[in-house]
Amino acid sequence: MWRNHVPDGEGEYHFANGDVYKGQVSQGHITGDGTMHRVDGGWYEGQFLKGNPNGEGTGHFKDGYTYQGHWDNGVPNGVGAVWAPDGKYYPSVTIVNGNFDAVKPQLSWAQRHPECCSQPATPIPSVSVGGDGDPTTTVTPW
Repeated sequence: MWRNHVPDGEGEYHFANGDVYKGQVSQGHITGDGTMHRVDGGWYEGQFLKGNPNGEGTGHFKDGYTYQGHWDNGVPNGVGAVWAPDGKYYPSVTIVNGNFDAVKPQLSWAQRHPECCSQPATPIPSVSVGGDGDPTTTVTPW
């Protein structure tokens, strides 16, 4: 739908680079609920603001990671869930400004001190992201 010579409403939009967006547009801006499929194989489904994922949504990245949670201006930012390419699921991950800083389970005390335990410990299904000096994987903004 067009209003005042700009897209406004629900629709499907094909971009010159091959990306496809289906969802809400407001006054010519991708704003509202929708799905963006990128030519690189990544996709995002959720809330948009002026063309960027913003609010709650799920993004799948070309490296195989999937993040479901809060987004700010095109990057994951906040607490959410992560599915790693190796199939591991982390239900409570804190992402800071798009940094998936070594998405890995935090080790329990028993795992850090295996000499004390007769049975292997199970990883705690959460991760801490950012600020610990580990190598950082940065998510490319949309």
